[in-house]
Amino acid sequence: MGYTTSVALVWKLAEGEAASAGFDRIQPEHLCMGLLKFSELPVEDVGDIGLDAEAARALAAEVAALRKDLGRRSIDSTAARRTLRARLGRGDAPYAGGGLHRSQASRDVFTAAARMAEETESEAVSAIHLHAALLAEPTELMSDALGDAAGPRPPAMSKTPLLSEHGRDLGRLSARGDIGSEPDRHAESKALVHALHGDRRRCVFLVTDSDAAARSVVTAAVAAMAGDGAATGVKAKRVVDITGAGNGHGDSAAAMARLDRLLAESATARDVVLFVPPIVAAADGDGPDA
Repeated sequence: MGYTTSVALVWKLAEGEAASAGFDRIQPEHLCMGLLKFSELPVEDVGDIGLDAEAARALAAEVAALRKDLGRRSIDSTAARRTLRARLGRGDAPYAGGGLHRSQASRDVFTAAARMAEETESEAVSAIHLHAALLAEPTELMSDALGDAAGPRPPAMSKTPLLSEHGRDLGRLSARGDIGSEPDRHAESKALVHALHGDRRRCVFLVTDSDAAARSVVTAAVAAMAGDGAATGVKAKRVVDITGAGNGHGDSAAAMARLDRLLAESATARDVVLFVPPIVAAADGDGPDA
């Protein structure tokens, strides 16, 4: 898998940080400093660095996306970069010219970023993938410099009392080990995670031969979404199981009214994904769940 122009630029910025500080290898901290410096690139001046129009637009979009995530994490790019540079200190290899290679730790960061790009079916590894990979497993110095801003961002908990009362937060249950990860559902869960990535798709139907099969795919997807290799866009999503809310104990009208209220409440919450009761398509008394 290839890299976007932004990754090549971040790499050069990181190489400059390593060379000027006397390091013989590009360390993850240098990559982090390169990304922070990349985010400070004036978007309106991107066209002045010799790119064609399409590449310039793509680069500007990555700068804007990175800057947005740093803002959400309350990271001051300049202050964080200077703090990290001071924490890292100087190496013992005066720069002798030529290019610098990445350390094994930095290669591992690129491997994690490539995995994220593959899971989201991206055509190339971008600066956003590199940023997510670095912050998913920050080094000790990065954690020291960035504080609580480092690490995967947890889902923002919305004020959803009905969902809290009648739903089961599958992400929390998975984190506590209360539900399994269903490793045999890797292909289906990967497809579901991809379908949930982004904000354009409003609904995903799972067509299975049983409710249990659908549940196993969802729980496997939840485990993948919480993993280190998951993209930032899916990590922030909160998956709530409301299949139990459809049990009306003999009062189907009450159950439907409760489901209506849950759907209405979830529509006001950001990044909430509902796992809803199955729809049974009957043919001679039997049919697949969806």
